[in-house]
Amino acid sequence: MAYLFSNFLHPLNYHTLKKLLFLFMLIAMVTYVAQAQTPIFQIKPERVTVIAPDTAINTDTVAIVFTGIPSKIKSFQATTKKVSGTVAGKVYLQGTNDGNWLNVDSLTVTDVATTTKLFTLTSTIYFSYRAYYITTGTQRSILNFSYLRRQDE
Repeated sequence: MAYLFSNFLHPLNYHTLKKLLFLFMLIAMVTYVAQAQTPIFQIKPERVTVIAPDTAINTDTVAIVFTGIPSKIKSFQATTKKVSGTVAGKVYLQGTNDGNWLNVDSLTVTDVATTTKLFTLTSTIYFSYRAYYITTGTQRSILNFSYLRRQDE
């Protein structure tokens, strides 16, 4: 058996094998170190923006819901963009813990190109928040809703 093994290694000398072993160990260590630098957990995003999938047309309602809100939310921002017609209505910032939505604040939407409001929070007291957009008149508009989270405070 030793004879077969020595014949197999005969074309390679001891120094060549040593270099190959060293190279293999170096590659293994670099790969291990590179994988050790990847985080084990994902950091939740600082800012999340959602654009309503449909435009609000004439008298309509649109709701964008954030369920299971993380802690340290500093603000929500609602923005409506006019597409056409005479835009009017209200965007309500609402919160809930049990499915019964309560008004936190509101934004009156007028007939301009863009209407926006920043809703600041001192604490996150609801499990879910939503922007509830009620439009009136003959119009087409789009609702954007986002939140800002500061993990470092």
